[in-house]
Amino acid sequence: MVAEVLSIIVNYNYGWPTSPPFKRPYLRALNPIKILQINREILYYILSFRHINLYFMWKKLYNTAKPPHLYKDIPYSLNGCRLDIHRSEESVQNNNTLRPIVIYIYGGAWMFGSKQMYCVLAANLANLTGCVVCCPNYLLVNKGNVVHMLQDLKDCTRWLIDHGKEYGGDPENILFVGHSSGAHLSILNLIELISQSYWNTESNNIVRKIKGVIALAGVYDIPQHLLYEIGRGVEDVSGMYRAMLGVTGLKRYSPYYLVQDMLSRSENTSRICNIFGISNFSSQEKDSSLWPHIILLHGENDTTVPVQQSEKFYQVVKELDVTIEYCELKHLDHTNYIIDMMNANYQIHKIISEIITPNVQKIILRER
Repeated sequence: MVAEVLSIIVNYNYGWPTSPPFKRPYLRALNPIKILQINREILYYILSFRHINLYFMWKKLYNTAKPPHLYKDIPYSLNGCRLDIHRSEESVQNNNTLRPIVIYIYGGAWMFGSKQMYCVLAANLANLTGCVVCCPNYLLVNKGNVVHMLQDLKDCTRWLIDHGKEYGGDPENILFVGHSSGAHLSILNLIELISQSYWNTESNNIVRKIKGVIALAGVYDIPQHLLYEIGRGVEDVSGMYRAMLGVTGLKRYSPYYLVQDMLSRSENTSRICNIFGISNFSSQEKDSSLWPHIILLHGENDTTVPVQQSEKFYQVVKELDVTIEYCELKHLDHTNYIIDMMNANYQIHKIISEIITPNVQKIILRER
């Protein structure tokens, strides 16, 4: 009886009445298999309460940290969102030297998260890399969809280009780091900017200031991941389907399919050029100069977003002849990156730091 009640509560709070248009969503929530699946996910989240100390850690840091180390609640977005800026002690002491800017986009299934929750991670990232770290809030599915989220990422980048120097950041040297749904949005934002840059001067200007993207455990093939969510029994309570605007947006907002479309257009252009005997014509879809350095990282034990998402995306992007790397990380699951980056006492903190920090340095030192 308890399991049934928990299933109803979860569906009521996160699924009904905006569940995907599958048959009988209300009755399906009471299916015995569905109840077991939902309760398995609930147990997974209950086990995460062993990290409750992190709640008090970020709460304390966020309430006590002040400028020049932390600037809070700066409005940046047309949608009314705000961002925080974290600076390391090194950056504060050497105020005349502009530092690369890292924009951290948190995950949370497109429906959870806040910049306050990740202030410890952002502060640690600033101290480890020496960069200025920006952590923006963005509209989640309770207030918006993927279109609004992309607008927020563009607005955040534009704001940092205009105001980054005021906080010690170098607006010519921007790097995105995203986790899970945040990785999806970071990559999707990049692809949208590149696609728009051929006819939109502002998009072209923005994308050329982005030195790279480090994507942790991202979702790149939305239709495939929806099938995976159905297998886990969480499709009704996940924010993904709603964030992508339903069936019509599943491929439209999938980085994997967008890159496939780029490759297809490039091949069609090449065929037309061959027919008319045109040589030395460079297709804009394969203009690698617009693509920054991309690094995909994924934990081998990830059961929330399987590693095949990163593997598949890596293979298709390679065909564009851009600089992309993929690394499957031993012994890591979906949240190790984030949780262990917050606490130096955690077992994998040093390993994560030794992975993230050199990759950030590799990107910001690379000439495009």
